[in-house]
Amino acid sequence: MKLLLVEDERLTREGIMESVDWTRLGVSEVKEAADGIEALAVAESFAPDLVLTDIKMPRMDGVSFAFQIRRKYPHCKIVFMSGYAEKEYLKAAITLKAVSYVEKPLDIEELEEALANAAALHEEESRRLQMVSLSREKQHLLKQKIALKLIRPQWNQEEIAQETAWLTEPVPLLVSGAACIVKTDRRRLDEAELGRLLEASASEYGFRPLFAFKDDLHLVIHLLSEDRHKLSGASLKAYFAPLTRWLKERNVRGDAAIGRTAPQLAELHDSYMTAVLTLQESFYRGPYSIRLYGDSSYPAAKEVHPVDPKSPDKLKETLYREQFAESERLLRQLVSDVKYAPGTPVNEVKELIYRLLLAMEQVLQELGSGESSLERGTKPGWERIADCFYLSEAESILLSKLQSIRDIRESQRRGSGYLASRIIKYVHLHYASDELSVQTISDHLQLTPSHVISMFKEATGKTVKQYVLEYRMDRAKELLKQGSYKIADIAGQVGFKDGEYFAKVFRKFTGMTPSEYRERFQA
Repeated sequence: MKLLLVEDERLTREGIMESVDWTRLGVSEVKEAADGIEALAVAESFAPDLVLTDIKMPRMDGVSFAFQIRRKYPHCKIVFMSGYAEKEYLKAAITLKAVSYVEKPLDIEELEEALANAAALHEEESRRLQMVSLSREKQHLLKQKIALKLIRPQWNQEEIAQETAWLTEPVPLLVSGAACIVKTDRRRLDEAELGRLLEASASEYGFRPLFAFKDDLHLVIHLLSEDRHKLSGASLKAYFAPLTRWLKERNVRGDAAIGRTAPQLAELHDSYMTAVLTLQESFYRGPYSIRLYGDSSYPAAKEVHPVDPKSPDKLKETLYREQFAESERLLRQLVSDVKYAPGTPVNEVKELIYRLLLAMEQVLQELGSGESSLERGTKPGWERIADCFYLSEAESILLSKLQSIRDIRESQRRGSGYLASRIIKYVHLHYASDELSVQTISDHLQLTPSHVISMFKEATGKTVKQYVLEYRMDRAKELLKQGSYKIADIAGQVGFKDGEYFAKVFRKFTGMTPSEYRERFQA
């Protein structure tokens, strides 16, 4: 335990420090202060468990100090000392729930007894708070355990009844419920904050929630109610509106799927399975959707679009013929067909999209673009498609790859000059970024660095790096001529993190330091 001693008389403080057996009291650390104001400053970093304070002190008396310390540290135990046994101080001690009031001149045995009593109360309260906290944690873990058991095809009703009996509010087996699944693209959200949100929303609609993470990306929520009429489709969908707003505020994409209402707990697994089927629709519909099983506003979940295994070959044929408009039409039509058939297994759709992507990669390589951009990416092609949460993302990958093929064919037709002009345009737009490099330019154009370097050299007679440096130096000269910017700011505006390095490069390039160059044009 930590004790803060507040006493304006130095000799009294020293006498207390030397006379009290702190070890016997269980006090491991003692800090001193001469008045209430100093004591508040010490307490800010010290966070005392016990306070022994005089009442009569200059600047801030012990009562005023005690009121302040009690607000910040409500569980801190206070022992007052005073030579003035006046009623107003005794009343203050009662109001502040002080442990003891010891009169001066001090009797060390009496003081130690008062401090021992305060220390014992602190220990007892700490244990009680720890038990309450532990109990809450156990309740939370038990609720999670029950929530995951209820999604199993079979579970022991007697076992569930025994476990729910340990909850503060036991769950009757005849309660109605709806199983729901929330899928997000971020691993393990803030569980405490999320739990408070789910509890608050549930109380508004008269639900009792049981929830647990099934895995890093999927949250299972059972919304229970003894009144089945409260589990209406409108109420269930409205319940998730605050959650989708919460996800948007944190830039987390997510969707909620609600299974059919189960008349009793024993049928909750069936509700969960319908929620699983409904969740698949989110892949076709986009983020922040709230889907209710059997909602007539969407196609039936059983509707399936037959996947044409010849689609990749058809796409390659249009690409070889350079019928790019037809290639785009084919891709968009395929996406549209499966979008309105949400019963089509998502894995089948992703597999087809990956095969289409591979077909376009083959065409890219045959056009002489070098290594596969899938191989150059941070992830293999299949992982990129597998990680797509929504069909629209997969469609964007396909259309981007199609645009790459168009650009390559266009550049090949126009020669190196066209490609060089695109590189120059990109440099002019991004010269201020310290990340500008041949690699970033190549990634943007979806070409290999070696191809970019050779084509630019052929068209301009310069290397890409040389052109970037020349353009940055030209922009720096213009800014220096204006005379209104600091040199360190100019360095940042032309893509240099380090001002000293910028000055060194500028001098090598112009034969003058930036300061000399500025003075030359301001003279």
